[in-house]
Amino acid sequence: MEKMVLEIWVPAAIAQIATSLISFLASTAIAAMIYKPSNGGLETSYRRIIFGLSIADIFKSFGLLAGPWFVPSSENGTWGLGSTRTCQFDGWILTVGGNAVPMYLMLLCLYYLCKLGPLKYRMTDECFYHRVEVRIHVLIVVSNIALASAALGLNTFHPAMIG
Repeated sequence: MEKMVLEIWVPAAIAQIATSLISFLASTAIAAMIYKPSNGGLETSYRRIIFGLSIADIFKSFGLLAGPWFVPSSENGTWGLGSTRTCQFDGWILTVGGNAVPMYLMLLCLYYLCKLGPLKYRMTDECFYHRVEVRIHVLIVVSNIALASAALGLNTFHPAMIG
């Protein structure tokens, strides 16, 4: 790898690892705190949405954190310790988490619209749960797993220098 490219790659990889580690730890702590029954558990729609958002961010952050090491070791000049399979796994994780995060943010916005918006859209938590929440949780999980699996099946995940 050229020296100039390496001078750019190393600080970028360090920044990626540092920020994704912070995000991974913070999202894990949030998910653990929400899940504990002594803290209220997953009793309300808001808590379930934030829990889903945290899980999605854990996936995305893990993919970014592992990226520089999951690329194949044959990639010259990188920190790659993995194989093509680890690289594809990382791409799958990043696709699931990277697409689920904005979808959960959309669900959170929809929750607030139904909770605080115009009177004709207002719903109780129970009504929101039965009419909207369950369907969108299923849509988020199924669509992202299907999208990432289709991308994996079509062999669209390939090593990039930064991982």
